[in-house]
Amino acid sequence: MNKKRLKKLLIGLAGAAVVAFSAPLAACETPKPRAVITFEFNQTEYEVEYTLQRDTCPHTVRRFIELADNGYYDNTVIHDVKTNDWFTGGYSYDAEEYAARANDDGMGDYLTKHSKYNEFMSLFNDNKLSVSVYGNHAYDSRGNEIPDESTKLHTLLGEFKSNIQQTITNDRRSANYGCLKMYYYKDTTEDVENSYLYVTPTPDQIIMANYKNNNATSLFGVQMGDSSSYGISDYAVFAMLSSDAARDRLEDLEEAVHDYENYGTISASVNVNVGGLDGETHAYKDKFIEQTFSAPNTAIVIKSVKITKY
Repeated sequence: MNKKRLKKLLIGLAGAAVVAFSAPLAACETPKPRAVITFEFNQTEYEVEYTLQRDTCPHTVRRFIELADNGYYDNTVIHDVKTNDWFTGGYSYDAEEYAARANDDGMGDYLTKHSKYNEFMSLFNDNKLSVSVYGNHAYDSRGNEIPDESTKLHTLLGEFKSNIQQTITNDRRSANYGCLKMYYYKDTTEDVENSYLYVTPTPDQIIMANYKNNNATSLFGVQMGDSSSYGISDYAVFAMLSSDAARDRLEDLEEAVHDYENYGTISASVNVNVGGLDGETHAYKDKFIEQTFSAPNTAIVIKSVKITKY
């Protein structure tokens, strides 16, 4: 008997049964919104409910909700499987082409072709995403420091412990099985390390920050183990499994993936945009670094992300 079924048996025997700045959300916001992620693997769907941690990660939760409400995450793939982590949020799913590329070592080309970066930027340019990061600051009529709206950036304020510029007023959630973590591609080259910008942790606060700690966009990871090298120091844990039933459903998916006889991973080399700032204009500039993903050869799909409670 496997561990999951044994756990269910033991439970049965025991009788156990983000404040929006520039983009609107629902009128009534709660500290703990809810979301349902529908995964699909091998033509079977798995609905997993999450509790979002607005009290500790308001900016990250707000961005996740805005993207979900705009259908951005629907029909995307898990593009990178690391030890105890599945990463998603950047690439769309085409069943026929995915299957073909999985058999000819062309997964890097597939991901490059199906990047959702342009769609993400369209949402930002259409003012459908809230802003918390700016390339420069300005002053109002009273001499108070304020964001320079002409330099607003699409990146996200990093709500994690090692971002020392971020004011953390609530304890971070532990990173455990099933949690969702804001993810970003780290770049330690000098021009990014020394790029400074301005972030707004609260509507009436603006502070100087380092670009590398505030450059997340749409990616998130699903932690698939009780521990991970991608912890709370450098990634914001912004959602937790809502119940034992949600954990069971995620475990059902994990078991199906691991038991599927044709499941494996393919190495995929992809150039990802980590960006930076122009030193003179303080505007965002494109900057690409090469990343190597371990992509599933049989697609694990995010069919939809639905916000069920705001």
